[in-house]
Amino acid sequence: CLELAERWNVKVDAEANGDVLSFEVDDMSVEISLHDGQLEHHEAQIHAASNIDWPEVLDVVNYHQAHLTVMVKTGASPLEAGKLHVKVMSCLSMQDNVLAVDAAGTIFEPGLYDEYSDLMKDGSLPVYNMIHFGFYRTSNGLSAYTYGLKMFGELEIEVLDTFGETED
Repeated sequence: CLELAERWNVKVDAEANGDVLSFEVDDMSVEISLHDGQLEHHEAQIHAASNIDWPEVLDVVNYHQAHLTVMVKTGASPLEAGKLHVKVMSCLSMQDNVLAVDAAGTIFEPGLYDEYSDLMKDGSLPVYNMIHFGFYRTSNGLSAYTYGLKMFGELEIEVLDTFGETED
């Protein structure tokens, strides 16, 4: 919680109850829960498969022995809840023994997740922390999709079989 205050100017009075840490920020409540064991239903491995930029990602997620879940409950806008979630996750991502961050339907290297969150310091949105942009090739061209827009009340997007490149 100290990092939240120092880095994001978010002051919290956290309460621990077993493996759950909870606190309030404005009209939002945050719960961080510690769970022994790997994520169920091979979720980490499924999300790892969508990260084409980290070749060792499957080795890393197969190694994890515990995980945290972070939940933000709010009466505020989904965007404000999303920004608070990213701030909490960025602080957690840089703790000792963190192997990876599972967010927006993909697995991030902890330093990269933290780097993307820094966009908020100049007022920009940490889009890559909240929404995953996936790409895949078919015999007909490049296809792309989003994962995470639904959390903001929007429809996901899928573009099929374009002739462009990922940068386009």
